Amino acid sequence: MSEEISQSFSFRYIFEDEKQHEISAETLLTAELSLLDYIHRFSKKTGIQVGLVYKTREPGSVQDYFDLVWSNPLFQASAAFIIKDVLTAIIKKFISPNPKNKLSDEESTKLNIANYIDLKSKFEAGKLTAEEVNAFLDNDSKLKKYKSIFWKSVKDDSQIKKVEIKRDTNVIQLVQRPDFDSRIIDEKQENEIIHNAKVFITSPVLTKESNEMWSGEYENQLIKFYVKDNDFKNKVFSGEIVFKGATIFIDCELKKIKQFEDNREAKPKYQVDEVNSWGDDPNHTIKIEHSTKKENSNAGQLNLFE
Repeated sequence: MSEEISQSFSFRYIFEDEKQHEISAETLLTAELSLLDYIHRFSKKTGIQVGLVYKTREPGSVQDYFDLVWSNPLFQASAAFIIKDVLTAIIKKFISPNPKNKLSDEESTKLNIANYIDLKSKFEAGKLTAEEVNAFLDNDSKLKKYKSIFWKSVKDDSQIKKVEIKRDTNVIQLVQRPDFDSRIIDEKQENEIIHNAKVFITSPVLTKESNEMWSGEYENQLIKFYVKDNDFKNKVFSGEIVFKGATIFIDCELKKIKQFEDNREAKPKYQVDEVNSWGDDPNHTIKIEHSTKKENSNAGQLNLFE
């Protein structure tokens, strides 16, 4: 028999002006979507199916009422207590400050691989603890991102001075505006800005309509990247800067963006934020390892090795 167990929560956004009963649609929708992404991510990676159901809002109030719902056709009554503990742990971690003692990437990966394997089986056996759920929630990179988006959207609305979170009718936390930052990821710590990076261009994008990535070599490694410097791109599109071989380089502000696949650190993405200068080094050579599988050429992108 299919059964459901739910736990009710609410987020109340409290304004500086006590007479105010309106909130920016962008703030509220971003906050709600990030919580939904957080719940979906947890369910997808653990196999523990948790849904988010919003209730009708109280007229004249800016307060979100919602249920976290767990459903399982093989429901066992003995699991009810553990289920509510897990649902509460999810929300408590979502509203808590980020841990100060951040694990290294290697430690985080090992911990989460173990959690992916064990969480669902422990849950079904009725042995899953809130501490084990918290360990997973603390160190999954995408969960931290969704949580950060929620709190940043709330912070960006200058009218909100605090957020009150309830379980049923009991307040479980009241987060003041000065404490919003402790729940937001510092992007400067997640991404690395490489100043005056020298990147040799192997495949520039020559047409304005193209959405392809540029290709180049940085420190003997082939990378793909988007260029965000519009002044530089316009000089390329107009023909002021000409690429005749893979000896043209740019001196730039290069952003290295960490990527994760199933909480394993994957190949990073790159982005050129600003081009400081460019030049030609005819003595530079690039070793290219050609794939045995022929790939289709990208429209608007010039391969300087063909």
